[in-house]
Amino acid sequence: MWVTCSQETLVKGVQLASRAISTRTTMPILGYILLETVKDGMRLTATDLEFAVQVDIDAEVKRGGQVTLPARILAEIVGNLPAAAVEVKSEEGANQVEITCAASTFEILGLPAGDFPALPKADGAEIGAMDADLLRKMVGQTLFAVSADETRPFLTGVYVTLEGAEVRCVATDGGRLALRKTALPTPTKQKTGVIVPAKTMQELMRALAGVTGDVQLAMADNQLLFAAPGLRIYSRLISGQFPNYQQVIPQEFK
Repeated sequence: MWVTCSQETLVKGVQLASRAISTRTTMPILGYILLETVKDGMRLTATDLEFAVQVDIDAEVKRGGQVTLPARILAEIVGNLPAAAVEVKSEEGANQVEITCAASTFEILGLPAGDFPALPKADGAEIGAMDADLLRKMVGQTLFAVSADETRPFLTGVYVTLEGAEVRCVATDGGRLALRKTALPTPTKQKTGVIVPAKTMQELMRALAGVTGDVQLAMADNQLLFAAPGLRIYSRLISGQFPNYQQVIPQEFK
């Protein structure tokens, strides 16, 4: 692997991917970021097996490949580099990576890229699309009502439903309820209702700040994928039946 990119671009990519790094795990690989070459750039992926972030950044690819590097060390190094071109280089099949920027050179030992957990494929499973800023606002207007009671896991996330030309975000802790709904630009072909963990929604809000355009929603096994240009967020879903919240909403007012 041999790529060159700007320090600013690399820092942003590492910071975004690091949001999914596990701080408490018995699997060392979950503390690492997978770097791999893609067409016209480099892809950074991190996961804690419940939540994953995948970021594509612009880079000049001189030789393809993939490596995993410890997230904390990588963030510290690239965050302190000068604003200049950064070269990331490793020999084929090697876990040793050399990072060079201006007069600075660092060597980092990674883990085998083949040990990194594979993310589910969501090809052909798209369920809808909506504006990134609107989705961010909807999450922010409902997330506050999520329950912190782990004995009722089905209340610890935001209930997202897509049906026809409408999408809804609902959250409740049993004492309060927040509901936000809006029209979809294109009606969905299938009715979907899933409970997305609060952590995912919090990170989604942060990641979508400044993102323009549409976010595609797709199912992948028991996970929901949020995909924007250059950014993908995967989340496992919470099992269980969300309460029939519509029963407690007044149908008319006097």
